[in-house]
Amino acid sequence: MTYMYVKNFSGGVWPLPWKIHYDDTNHTINPGEFHFISKVGSCDVIDKAIERYQKLTFPLYDPATYSDSPATLTSLTIEVKTECNTKVPQLSMDETYSLSIDKEKDEALLSANEVWGALRGLETFSQLVFQPVRNKYRVRTASVKDGPRFPHRGTLIDTGRHYLSLSMILQHLDVMSQNKMNVLHWHIVDSEAFPYTSEKFPNMSLLGAYTRAHIYSIDDIRKIIDYARLRGIRVVPEFDTPDLLSHCYNTKGEINQLPNIIDPTLPANFEFLSEFFDEALSLFGDKFMHFGGDEVESDMQQCWENNPEVKKRMKDMGCANTNCLLNYYWRK
Repeated sequence: MTYMYVKNFSGGVWPLPWKIHYDDTNHTINPGEFHFISKVGSCDVIDKAIERYQKLTFPLYDPATYSDSPATLTSLTIEVKTECNTKVPQLSMDETYSLSIDKEKDEALLSANEVWGALRGLETFSQLVFQPVRNKYRVRTASVKDGPRFPHRGTLIDTGRHYLSLSMILQHLDVMSQNKMNVLHWHIVDSEAFPYTSEKFPNMSLLGAYTRAHIYSIDDIRKIIDYARLRGIRVVPEFDTPDLLSHCYNTKGEINQLPNIIDPTLPANFEFLSEFFDEALSLFGDKFMHFGGDEVESDMQQCWENNPEVKKRMKDMGCANTNCLLNYYWRK
């Protein structure tokens, strides 16, 4: 077990930005009169973020009992240099931003190249706000320049082995956003269960899920992807091949004779995979998809070497061993 010592102080930022300079004063904020001002125009990423951060920045605010000295910071202006991006974020997204909370000004300024940077800056602003006592709010005066050290900062969920409800996945995305993480690696299916719904091959989830109540519909998946998009998070699915994907399915998405691995000697299997992955890539929208490739060696011996029909077709293809067949599969 690893322990990490973190100094506890009000209005601290996590993860630590590239550059941050704290001034020696704090602004007073009246949540009921504070405004997030977007200069981006019509943009659902920013508009929805403002709705979220109005609540996240001022938790437990009670207008009925609020009483404090006059506010010295009244707004945060959000500027983005490029047009609003309504598509899902990609690996190349720009998450850099600058945030200025000047002790001499009653307006803070958040500036970013892309909307994704504005999201990270809003999270930083919310962390700079703190409550010295209940229902009183202060924000640290600070100058921040920030961006990610790594373009891929993710978590992995495995719903092939342990089904997670839609609400649980959405909560997970909220926590990722608050920690400025940007990739949900979704190991969506495995040999234990196939909860992913394919419109082209519906039998795969009907036959492969734990129960029909433990399936992610197309609408569920789209909701997760869009929920992630609004938080600047990519959803990268994982479908293990050539082994775990097809432990139960043939070229029609029906029960397969091979127990745990696809047969690369049959051209029809590649037609099936092409249709299946084209559909999934279109649905998820990310330029990347994880195809697994682990846990193959033992399955090759069980399913390929011990199957006389596969061995015969391997010989016809000029493959002397299963490693040759595996390389053929990946090249194909």
